[in-house]
Parts: sequence; C-alpha cells; structure tokens
Amino acid sequence: MLSLFILVCAIAAIGIFLFQLVKAKRSGTLSEYLRDFLVIFLGLLMTAGILFIAIRLIPRIFF
Repeated sequence: MLSLFILVCAIAAIGIFLFQLVKAKRSGTLSEYLRDFLVIFLGLLMTAGILFIAIRLIPRIFF
C-alpha cells in the first residue's frame, strides 16, 4: 500500500514538473526554472548522501 502511495506521488510530481517546464518555456524563464530545479536536486542529493554516511557510521561509533 505504501509503495502504491509513493508511486502515485512520484507520478504526480513528474506531471507537475513537466507542466511547469512547458509553462516556463513559453514565458521565456526556462533557464531560471532549470537552475532552481538543479539547486533543489543537488540539495536533496547532498542530504541523502549525508544521511547515508551517518547511517553507516553511527553503528560503528556507538556499537
């Protein structure tokens, strides 16, 4: 059930992203939109990397 919820949310997010991308292309702000998306993506990637490293190191430090 949780997997289905995540799938629906992901499909909705991709749809919204594509809609915003087309809208930004028409209004001429595509480069700004892609820049903002890249900053958000890199922030999420860095957060995931930090969490992954923390999860791998905490058991070694404390246990």
